[in-house]
Amino acid sequence: MEILIYISILIILLYVLLIGTLSIQWFKLPRYICTETKENDSYTKISILIPFRNEEKNLPLLFQDLESQHYPYTDFEILFIDDESTDNSVQVLQNLKNSSKLSCTILNSIGGKKKAIQKGLNQATGSFIISLDADVRIRPELVHCYNNFYQSTKAKLIAGPVRFTNKQGILSKLFSLEFTSLIASAAAAISLQKPMMLNAANMGFERAVALEFEKEIYQSNQASGDDQFLMEAIERKYGAEQIHFLKSEEAIASTLAPKNLSQFFNQRVRWASKTSSYTSRFSQVVAVLIFLFNLLMVGSLILSIIEHSAVPFLTLYTIKVLIDLPILLSANQFFKQEQNMFYYPLLQFIYPWYIVIVAVWSLFGGYSWKGRKY
Repeated sequence: MEILIYISILIILLYVLLIGTLSIQWFKLPRYICTETKENDSYTKISILIPFRNEEKNLPLLFQDLESQHYPYTDFEILFIDDESTDNSVQVLQNLKNSSKLSCTILNSIGGKKKAIQKGLNQATGSFIISLDADVRIRPELVHCYNNFYQSTKAKLIAGPVRFTNKQGILSKLFSLEFTSLIASAAAAISLQKPMMLNAANMGFERAVALEFEKEIYQSNQASGDDQFLMEAIERKYGAEQIHFLKSEEAIASTLAPKNLSQFFNQRVRWASKTSSYTSRFSQVVAVLIFLFNLLMVGSLILSIIEHSAVPFLTLYTIKVLIDLPILLSANQFFKQEQNMFYYPLLQFIYPWYIVIVAVWSLFGGYSWKGRKY
């Protein structure tokens, strides 16, 4: 029993150290201001890759955002890659393309999102790639912002900020709050030069570098994870200093929150299932530590019920609430979603259960995504 107490204390201390360090790095990471376009600005030839599957409702909105970009039409192209859609997505895009001045290509792909990205990479003509999900909304400054940031840093991989679109209802707020914690933690880890995750809904990278790792990433047996594996490959060969986070409000991509618990659960299981394939030792250690701390919280609640004392659980709950608060509060201010913090205490109560269940399920169960089962 005594050894379990010591192990528990060690897990708690390591968790506090981890979140404290990430919080400090998030605050140290400066906001990047995308300056106004000037006559003597140089423009990188940019290719925007947008894989899609059954997105006929979302594609017109994203297309509208792309037409509004503050970047010369002659210096960026858009490649929409159809991943075996069964709705009218392709026809909708074709109609939009026919009435637009954008340099736009529609490609067909078979075999999932990774294959779609690979096809887009091989057809792209730009030296720098921006990868977007088909259901995101972006601001008019996004492409210009990526260009300026890339030219100032020469980073081989740039992780962009992503947020869930706010909707009515508690679940949507909780999903958004949890997602923001992931994005902020990822940004902080990148700033620490210990990259552990990023989100493919909004990211940029050098085309030549992605093609360099084409076989390793886009032809592997993993159903997803091209973003994570590209990041790890770049870190191994070129160093973590070649990976940056674009902390700019102008570069935020807004995406739809999961519609319900089932969609949310499948999304998180899909993400968690990639963990065992990570080559980054830091990512693996962080994943294990977060799982153990939350498992400890679940155990403390059970212990509190058995012993008819709320002390074990309330102690850990208070520690988690206090240590997680600074980074999450600041991140929600950055994403202009401060109102979500009202649900913070509830999230901290639910979070341990969800983490433990998702982690276990990802090891032994499957998931479905975009009409496919894995």
